Amino acid sequence: MKCYSQNIQFLTTSLALLFLSLVGCDDNSHAGVITETESGKTVAGLVQNSEGTAITHATVSLMDTNFIASRSGIKFVSTTDAQGHFSLDSVPAGIYAILIQDSTAKLAAYWHAEVTGDDSLDIQNIGTATLISTAHIAIDIASLNLNENDTLCLLGTLTCKVVDTIAKARHILTLNQIPATSFSSLAVLSANHTPADSLDFDILSVHWNVLAGKSYFATASVFRPALFHLTRTLPDTLQTYIAGADSIPFPLWLSNNVNMPLLMDDSGRTLPLEAVTISGDSTLYWAMAPEIDFSASTTTAYTVFDSAQTSIAIPASPLRDALHMESSDVTQQYAAGVWGNALNMTTTASPYVMTDFEAFVDSSAMSLAFWVNLSTDAFGSDSNVVLISAMEDGVGFEINQISNNNYRAIGVILAVQTDTGVVIDSTYGPSLLLDDTWHHYAVIINNNRICVLLDGKVIHHKTTFTEGKFKTSRSPTIGGDPMIKGLFDEVMFFTGTQDTTWMQLLYQLQRPDQVEWSKGYL
Repeated sequence: MKCYSQNIQFLTTSLALLFLSLVGCDDNSHAGVITETESGKTVAGLVQNSEGTAITHATVSLMDTNFIASRSGIKFVSTTDAQGHFSLDSVPAGIYAILIQDSTAKLAAYWHAEVTGDDSLDIQNIGTATLISTAHIAIDIASLNLNENDTLCLLGTLTCKVVDTIAKARHILTLNQIPATSFSSLAVLSANHTPADSLDFDILSVHWNVLAGKSYFATASVFRPALFHLTRTLPDTLQTYIAGADSIPFPLWLSNNVNMPLLMDDSGRTLPLEAVTISGDSTLYWAMAPEIDFSASTTTAYTVFDSAQTSIAIPASPLRDALHMESSDVTQQYAAGVWGNALNMTTTASPYVMTDFEAFVDSSAMSLAFWVNLSTDAFGSDSNVVLISAMEDGVGFEINQISNNNYRAIGVILAVQTDTGVVIDSTYGPSLLLDDTWHHYAVIINNNRICVLLDGKVIHHKTTFTEGKFKTSRSPTIGGDPMIKGLFDEVMFFTGTQDTTWMQLLYQLQRPDQVEWSKGYL
């Protein structure tokens, strides 16, 4: 029996580099065996997790160490069997990168191994691979001079990413499920390449020491881990909502010690942030959740980086405009509101005008949500006070005081352009709001349907109104009647493509009385 020992570098679950001395013998064991075949050698091994349990259906890829995934094929690939074993046949002598991945569980192992041509060795041992958590890397596009449609590859892995329109707009390219190891090279393929030079890459040197389960921010000269994780658990009733709601804005307070914050979800997607106001040692940001799915759990989790770059603004779609009532260009007086300041309609004699803004995306779609706190006598008696108006030539919508319960309610009045003229429909969504308490009111108009929600509950669903068209209704107005006593905050216009579930999630993510974020340090 012939035995030998070989040193191979692994990154262990304790996040330290460990040189393992792996010993193999030419017995019946399948783990870690390389045997000579007619045209090369058979590489075999065993794959397990950190608890020592065999991992089935993991993908094993053997490639050149300078392998670039998007331009050349993997040299050898296999899949682990029910006992966690794998084998790669007819492997010529050479130095290879070996990547083993369980993409479903987001686990991987990565190292370099040499297959020798020494005929005196009947057996060479690769050893047992222990899969550990993969990492995420958020890359500052500008620092690497990347352009839209350029391709970035992490050499030696299967990771390549194209700089698409969204990444370019957010200035961040995210590489997901990166194996824990040290990397020294990136490859960039220009979007202007031709088939003749498809293998002509620019090679960028990096110094990335990637640890298991971590998230990193990288520029041309900086590579650093995230600062902390934020988690929050929302009501279990959200599990009854359908999955797939995305691009929902929510508020977040962060310490001013975070210079230029960047958020990433657990799938490696970055969240745009918009700084709104500074209060004491913290800054209020509005973030845009890329996807919300509470079908399995009502816990949301995000990773926070100090990115040392300009904050990324919330994209224009589906949030078309937002009035946070914190900006320096708003001249009205303020009072304490839901998240800091609010438009105090009691002391505002003229309406707040949203200059050069069109309420409707086209002639039939619009969504609106806002927070309001109205006094019990906000409208006086027998008045017809307009809270929000988006009218043009008598066509559009208004949210007014109405006569229900001694004028202590509001509702939506629609004015629709038809072939026979303007038709004013009856009031939709009457709601009793005059109680000196903050409430969230939302309206969805799409074609000839209207939905109204109050504090996350549907009070009118898909009510059909007179079919016709709305005009673009430039410059919607908010408040401005001296009769009004109350506060407005966080007025948001959306595309109108949202459904009631989306609006319910919007309320849950914004409401001020929810569970606070929990901070965990890395």
